[in-house]
Amino acid sequence: LVECGATIDILDSQQSTPLQYAALRGHLDCVQYLLEQGADPESTDRYSRTPLLLAARNGHTALVQYLLQKGVDANIGDSSNNRPIHYAA
Repeated sequence: LVECGATIDILDSQQSTPLQYAALRGHLDCVQYLLEQGADPESTDRYSRTPLLLAARNGHTALVQYLLQKGVDANIGDSSNNRPIHYAA
């Protein structure tokens, strides 16, 4: 779809991007592809959740490590001011 012109950071009704859904579900290969195509690694949804926070919240350790290696900000909190570290603990 991306190769045919689909918008990489398109938002749904929850203000979520494809990257956020991939992180939520732990799809590391999809996250890697979307980032290679220019997706914003620090995008936030309507609750201010980043892909890193979603991955940490759902126990996707390999994905958390990958995003941290890519240099994403680990201190961006959600709308409740929780950080990825809160969910990873």
